[in-house]
Amino acid sequence: MKDQIKLVGILNIVWGSISLLFALAILMGMSAIAAIVSGSSSDPDAAKAAPIVAAVGFFIAIVVALIGLPAVIGGWALVNLKPWSRIFMIVISVLHLPNIPFGTALGVFGLVVLLKEEARVVLDSGGRAPYYVPPVPPPPPLAPPPPPASY
Repeated sequence: MKDQIKLVGILNIVWGSISLLFALAILMGMSAIAAIVSGSSSDPDAAKAAPIVAAVGFFIAIVVALIGLPAVIGGWALVNLKPWSRIFMIVISVLHLPNIPFGTALGVFGLVVLLKEEARVVLDSGGRAPYYVPPVPPPPPLAPPPPPASY
């Protein structure tokens, strides 16, 4: 189970890192577009549009980064078997679901792994639980005593 938990963590780190790189690419791309718009034309309206283009790019990059950063943080916590990472990554896994196709697969895999009782035991112990101990079922009810024998 520890290996599955760590795999979910590693996959979330990779997915979040790709999101952060995508946010950086958006920021750089929109900044380049703003520079081209402002520098290529002598039209005064182009000079007014350049900061707006840069601001929109900055806003989109921040939103994408805010989506990817929790996945990196939660993935790191899962790899290190932090007790708080289970609930955090269940929420992140649910947020991955609408991101078809890879986010959906990652979200479903994360939910399948993290919603198991064994994952709760492992993460609540900080990874110190050597194996899964299932809960002990209650004993069956006692049968009524036999009637007294007649002689």
